[in-house]
Amino acid sequence: AFMIAYRLIIKHYHQHPFIVKLKSFLKGLLDGLVAVTRLENKWLFVFHSLFIWAMYFLMTYVCFFALPETSGLSPMAGLFIMVIGAIGMTAPVQGGIGVYHLLVSEGIILYGLTPDDGITFATLVHSGQTLLLVLLGGISMIYLFFFTKPISSKMS
Repeated sequence: AFMIAYRLIIKHYHQHPFIVKLKSFLKGLLDGLVAVTRLENKWLFVFHSLFIWAMYFLMTYVCFFALPETSGLSPMAGLFIMVIGAIGMTAPVQGGIGVYHLLVSEGIILYGLTPDDGITFATLVHSGQTLLLVLLGGISMIYLFFFTKPISSKMS
């Protein structure tokens, strides 16, 4: 049934801007997955990708213990808050400011906490992430500036 509906929609609306964008997005996603299979160290890439997401999860979950109100939330709540926070960070605003806080605070409310608890937690986590990004980004820029050799380009 799904395939029949899919075929009918694509057949009749294949030039619709939304369908064109959707097809382009899915093609890009597939191209990215295929590119991973061509990597020299594909399993290392997959490991590091999973490790990064595990650290994002732990960063959210561990922050639950910073506030008495959120300290009783479960790891599944941490996963949920991480996912909706990631959605908030993808909003087309600088650093997810506002959208991240709204989504995370609303997610916290779903677990029976107050809106103030939600905003407090969202601000705590977002501030921590932003400070870490600025600090490590600054250290990385200093390292690149002082400790790497410039790439020489040959003009032909």
